[in-house]
Amino acid sequence: MSLSNIWTPVLIISSDTTQTYGDTITDGDIRYTVTPLKSTQADGKYTYYFIIRSKERLVLPDDAKQQISNLQSANTALGQQATALTLANTSLGKQVSQLTLANTILGKQVTALSIQMKGSKS
Repeated sequence: MSLSNIWTPVLIISSDTTQTYGDTITDGDIRYTVTPLKSTQADGKYTYYFIIRSKERLVLPDDAKQQISNLQSANTALGQQATALTLANTSLGKQVSQLTLANTILGKQVTALSIQMKGSKS
């Protein structure tokens, strides 16, 4: 990517869920030291841009690679669960609003009936 007319290596990460990154990002056996540049959101996708300050290849044993892969899969699954829970929470919030409105309407009806009953006793 050209930044201020200088070719600058940039790491771009896309995700279906919002993510938080520090100044070190590990992707498989490559570790990047980065500076956040910008992030965008469009059509339910999040894209993060980082200026790469350094890049190093890690030598990992196979069991460590498998553990990293498992953790990355678990992280993705947790992100999807968080999205589902957020949507469920929004739906529940709407239901609470509808029930509150219905309760208000019922309260007004009870008040009106109470007034009518007092008026009919006279």
